[in-house]
Amino acid sequence: MRLSLYLLIALGLGGIRPTTGASPTHIELQLRWYHQFQFAGYYAAKTHGFYDRAGLDVKILDAKPGLTLTDFVLGGRNRYSISGPDLLVERAQGKPVIIVSTIFQHSADVILTLAKSDIRSPKDLLGKTVMVRTQNVPAFRAMITAEGGSPEKVKWIPHSWKDSDLTSGKVDAMSGYLSTEAIRIEKNGFPVRVLDPIQSGVDFYGDLLYTSEETLHMDPEATRAFVKATLEGWRYAFDHTDEMISYILTLPGVKERGLSDELLHLEAAATRKLVEPDLIELGYSSDWRWDRIAQIYKKLGQLPEDFSIHDLLLPDPKTAGQERLRILKAIGIGAGVLALLVFLWLYELRIQVRRKTLELKQASEVKNLFLANMSHEIR
Repeated sequence: MRLSLYLLIALGLGGIRPTTGASPTHIELQLRWYHQFQFAGYYAAKTHGFYDRAGLDVKILDAKPGLTLTDFVLGGRNRYSISGPDLLVERAQGKPVIIVSTIFQHSADVILTLAKSDIRSPKDLLGKTVMVRTQNVPAFRAMITAEGGSPEKVKWIPHSWKDSDLTSGKVDAMSGYLSTEAIRIEKNGFPVRVLDPIQSGVDFYGDLLYTSEETLHMDPEATRAFVKATLEGWRYAFDHTDEMISYILTLPGVKERGLSDELLHLEAAATRKLVEPDLIELGYSSDWRWDRIAQIYKKLGQLPEDFSIHDLLLPDPKTAGQERLRILKAIGIGAGVLALLVFLWLYELRIQVRRKTLELKQASEVKNLFLANMSHEIR
């Protein structure tokens, strides 16, 4: 009985997920875009059994035109997807989403303009037509503000997802991914200039893995197991880049979209710089950075002043491990103190019993001596 109790405590506090003889947990992962190196870690976790060994049956879904990622995540149990810091706004709007891991330490979202244009700095965007995803605007507005410009003077229009709108001059600039669009347009013969918010001190996180509150609360062990296996997959992907690129080239639609071994290697190199796996622990995030990001959204009026980022984040594995260790130490210290108190109590009780026994023995000897004297005097 005692051993079973200790085992349950260890399983609960240590995040261990027993899988032997249990049916795997079915998980659906909806990708943010079409198949590319941006998702190599998930492919590696799937193809090399990291998910299987964690007791998970993971289905990786390619992008679907018109699909809203958060609607997908909230539309069923055990659903996950990938997004950026715009999840803060969705959370503030009442959508019960939870960020379970940070994958990219830096955002790949940048402003692209043709190298031959007169746009050389964020302030040069004033009065220009810029094609963007709505979710990117906070970082770009903050970038322009940081450079002393007024983002209201930029004509922001919705993204058409056509590189030709930029190369033909239909728009002056457009948002794009540093690891994909910037490389692709260059390779198609149009040198580009990159305006990166990080150069203006606006450093947003990039790809974030997220799910619903319901999924997390119903099976937190499965969520942590999924995150752990995913990060293992990313480690493998960066250590075996050539292998993962060869695999990606076999996926549906990849070659049809013009991706090649060369382009994927360039994307992999750019992705490594954004994830920084050689400098920062995979999955790590900073509360300080998150607070700074939230402050930018608040200044732009997209978050209420009382919004707390901490309600949106799952504690990172390192912090959770430290917390479990702290709890276990506290339990150990408490058990030790209790054992010491019991020992002292028993020791004191034993002394009292000995003292009482000695007193009774002495009283009995005095009584016997008194009776013996009385008997002698009577005789």
